[in-house]
Amino acid sequence: MVLTVGSKLGLYEIVSLVGAGGMGQVYRAKDPRLRREVALKVLHAAALGKIQNGKAVSCRKRDLEAR
Repeated sequence: MVLTVGSKLGLYEIVSLVGAGGMGQVYRAKDPRLRREVALKVLHAAALGKIQNGKAVSCRKRDLEAR
């Protein structure tokens, strides 16, 4: 998911892209509750693990259930 400057993710307003890598992107955003800028990490779906019934399941949890 690539976010644009000025768009919102939940209550956060995206200010800029800080960086991107194998797991996802990091954005600088405004938090209106704290009235300051924060860093948001948005993970790629592959970094979260498998999707089951609309929810991400980590690789570790799947491994434990398989035993």
